[in-house]
Amino acid sequence: MRIKKAMLLGMILLLVVLLGACAASPSMPAPTPAPQPVPAEPKPEPVANKGEIIMDGFVVVGGDWESIILVDNITAVNPTYVELRNFLGSDKTDSEDYILSFVTRDRTPSYICADFAEAIHNNAEASGIKAAFVVFNELDHALNAFQTTDKGLIFVDSTGQFFIHTVTPPWEIAFGEPIGWDKIAYVQEGKALGFIELGFAPYYGFEYSGYERWLEDKALFDSKFDEYERQVGGRESVSLTEYNRLKEQERELKVIARRLGGFFEEKGIVQGFQIFWEGK
Repeated sequence: MRIKKAMLLGMILLLVVLLGACAASPSMPAPTPAPQPVPAEPKPEPVANKGEIIMDGFVVVGGDWESIILVDNITAVNPTYVELRNFLGSDKTDSEDYILSFVTRDRTPSYICADFAEAIHNNAEASGIKAAFVVFNELDHALNAFQTTDKGLIFVDSTGQFFIHTVTPPWEIAFGEPIGWDKIAYVQEGKALGFIELGFAPYYGFEYSGYERWLEDKALFDSKFDEYERQVGGRESVSLTEYNRLKEQERELKVIARRLGGFFEEKGIVQGFQIFWEGK
């Protein structure tokens, strides 16, 4: 009986030890769940304010007689000149036609300078670039302004296919045709509102004195062109010697014209203007 109790007790102790050993043995680690993709946070839409342009108690309207509406992005910032140039290069507003419906035979709505300036303003603001709408009341004209961080205040006119004067000498060679219709406007009270094609303006600078240098080059071109036309005299054929001399003069004209870009007409004497950075 004692042997049986001892054996039973030993078996119980062995079972306890085995159970303890099992309890103490490390278990297999649970599998780590695969990380779930986190959806990207949607970018907040720019907060925009809209408003009309009120000038001297009157609402500025476009060619369709509807109010010009400026859509301002409150997160827009002043650009560098390169950022402004890149924006204008990608924007296609200047490729639109300038339309005055009272001189067309159909009922096409007018699309005038104010409409171009409205489109440039709103497109720039939507792109994060702070823009202004500028009105020249005495000249009945509108364009845009940008306060660049490196070149100061720059006026831009993107009115398409208007204010252009090209000259075509014999043999179908044209001077003064622009590559595009975006142009830097030169503004100074008491002087003519002038323009230089966007890609050619940096050569002359953005101050009004730069435009005056452009005018000097244009005057040089005009004098050489007048002399060229005088020598051609409307003839369709000349001697080889004279032809070579005229071709040399033509090359000189091309060198000057490459600096000038498009020949845009002046818009009259600036007697005052107003800059609107936002609508009301």
